Amino acid sequence: MASIVALTLSLLALSCSSIATPLQGRTQRPCVDFEIPVAVDAINADYDAPRVSSTPEAVNFVLSREAWNKANLTNKGAIHVQKTFKISARLCVPEKGAKSDILQIATHGGGFSKTYWDPELKPEKYSYVEAALAAGYSALIYDRLGTGESDKPDAHDIVQFPPQIEILNQLVVAARAGKLTSSIKHLTLAVPKFNKVVAVGHSIGSILTSGLLIKYPTAVDGAVLTGYLLTTQAKSDPPQGLEFARTNSNERFRNNPIGYVVQGAESDIQHDFFHYANFELDALAYAACNKDTFAVGELLSFAKPVAAAQYTGPLIFSGAEFDQLFCSGYCPGTIEESFMRSLYPQAKNFQIHLQPGSGHGLTLHTNATGHFQTILRYLGANGL
Repeated sequence: MASIVALTLSLLALSCSSIATPLQGRTQRPCVDFEIPVAVDAINADYDAPRVSSTPEAVNFVLSREAWNKANLTNKGAIHVQKTFKISARLCVPEKGAKSDILQIATHGGGFSKTYWDPELKPEKYSYVEAALAAGYSALIYDRLGTGESDKPDAHDIVQFPPQIEILNQLVVAARAGKLTSSIKHLTLAVPKFNKVVAVGHSIGSILTSGLLIKYPTAVDGAVLTGYLLTTQAKSDPPQGLEFARTNSNERFRNNPIGYVVQGAESDIQHDFFHYANFELDALAYAACNKDTFAVGELLSFAKPVAAAQYTGPLIFSGAEFDQLFCSGYCPGTIEESFMRSLYPQAKNFQIHLQPGSGHGLTLHTNATGHFQTILRYLGANGL
């Protein structure tokens, strides 16, 4: 009990301002933050589900989601999404990097923004972007539609999986065409021609990346799916403690439309993303200070896994040993490897890795560098 009290008091003593200041001490990095307009043409579903405009409705949404995903959730028709959205991105290119012509495009999961891949807190320990740069790769991270500094349209009808997949594909297309940074008027970063592209995802971002492999199987040269596993568990656990974002204590969400939800308490974030004793207190506090929203349209548009039958590139799953959301807290012995392999029948060197001691938020654990190196070694061994 004493240790729990001490933990709580220590966390309360950490303020968001004392954790990290954006890009503090990192102004000389070979990176550029920018906005890229992305044209989307996608078909969404008109789900017969209640609107979420308060915290009680957010709680009811989570409790009712399982029922909605069965007989009670109906698709009333199609919604044609045809619009250009502003996507906030960060491109980093290593100086004299041996693999700078290989671009990794990383898509974050729910509850985070693009800073999941590149936190200001102790980047030498927690930043996948720093690890990729050190290995010679270029990296593009971006805020998914509805999160971070990207546009926040209707969270029920617009922010669903189909537009998110199209956005990812358009980023790949722009990178290959040399047009990724064309919206920047005074670009000081030396951007090479990208000869290869690797898609990297976490959680929802991994599901979106898998959707890319299904619809556009030749879009990328390799894929990395983290924080995403198919297991024998009857169902995945929903995110804990979701609140209506606009009324959350964090002022960043004051102008969000209805349908955006966010985790309320730091303990909810610990429950979902961290494995006790394998994280530092400031990492949990950082995650709480920099938490981001879920769009209910994304949560509604989850679907049963579909095969990426035509994808032929390398593919690695890198999950957490103690993943609460996909394994109810313990993954060994629950992974349906044969089923997972069947979904990617032509993938090259299919591999599944479980990062020891880690929870769902892999990048913010004390052994995150081991997770990073597993991915980078795999890519290198497969010609990427």
